[in-house]
Amino acid sequence: MGYTKSFDINHLTSLTDEAFIHHCFARACRCVCSPSRAKHYLARLASGASRADVVRNIIQESEYPDQRNAATTLTKLVSLDGELFLHEAYRKILGRPVDNRGFEHYLQRLSKGEKKERILYDLVTSSEGQVRRIQHSELNDFVAFLTRQDDLRRPIVLKDIRRLLALRDDEFVQKAYRLILKREADATGLSAYQQALRNGLSRIRILHILACSDEGRRFHKTLPVRLYFELRRLFK
Repeated sequence: MGYTKSFDINHLTSLTDEAFIHHCFARACRCVCSPSRAKHYLARLASGASRADVVRNIIQESEYPDQRNAATTLTKLVSLDGELFLHEAYRKILGRPVDNRGFEHYLQRLSKGEKKERILYDLVTSSEGQVRRIQHSELNDFVAFLTRQDDLRRPIVLKDIRRLLALRDDEFVQKAYRLILKREADATGLSAYQQALRNGLSRIRILHILACSDEGRRFHKTLPVRLYFELRRLFK
């Protein structure tokens, strides 16, 4: 599908957002855009995403056809209101009703403005979610699609690092996981890094380990280039 690599949107500036989306689907996917996908991308444009970002995501849908079901699932989930969203997210991803602790935790995060995509990613990459992914392979497509969403690729700035370094040890590890790996810390990692801090391992070193891990490299755009190479220079 090489024609998608040189997809030019400069001549589409006169189109309305809705017409632009339908044109992109016809060109990149060679298919008709469904009402649910149109609604999804219109919402993304309204929330500040650029047309170039939308084109990139539509092209990714065309290049990863196995993830179209994942795209549909994501669209349906994020369209739900807060409480219903959590009930359906747990049912779809973890295969069970939401427990009170999880419900209160994620509802609070939603109330603070956290993206639903981030919460879905936390669920599907949790210890429980990883077990479910072994049993239900379609969840792997869902993870792959989520990691391509721009909302999960917000660049880390030096101000984020300074805030992390000012936290208590227990908070630091949790927030480092969320910032760099885009998920909650699992029990094993949380315990190991808290013990490493008590043993004298520096916080910057822990950030470097997380960023350079296999999981961290999936978010290769997460760390600014300057910061990434500075960390590598310090910890070769």
